[in-house]
Amino acid sequence: VLTITETLVRPYEAGPREMGIAEAFLMHFPNLGIEDVDYSIAREAARLRAVTRLRTPDALIIATALARDIPIVVANDSHWAKAIGTEAPSLTLCHLDAHVPL
Repeated sequence: VLTITETLVRPYEAGPREMGIAEAFLMHFPNLGIEDVDYSIAREAARLRAVTRLRTPDALIIATALARDIPIVVANDSHWAKAIGTEAPSLTLCHLDAHVPL
């Protein structure tokens, strides 16, 4: 849910055409599921925030992946690497910068 929210902010700002493109992309993205935040996810996110100082949205996304046994998270935030390495070792971080040609 948070990823959808964060992804749609800039398209909303840009206008209806961009919003339509973004929503079409999300609606047809293979294997994308939308998960509600329940108590166990909120609790794990609080633990992650306490030990890593991640922002709440980031902690909730990582906690959701852990709760749903999702093995890979995709991000472009360098703060996630430490949190995943030390507090969520079952996750693999796919850092977008590593896949952008220079």
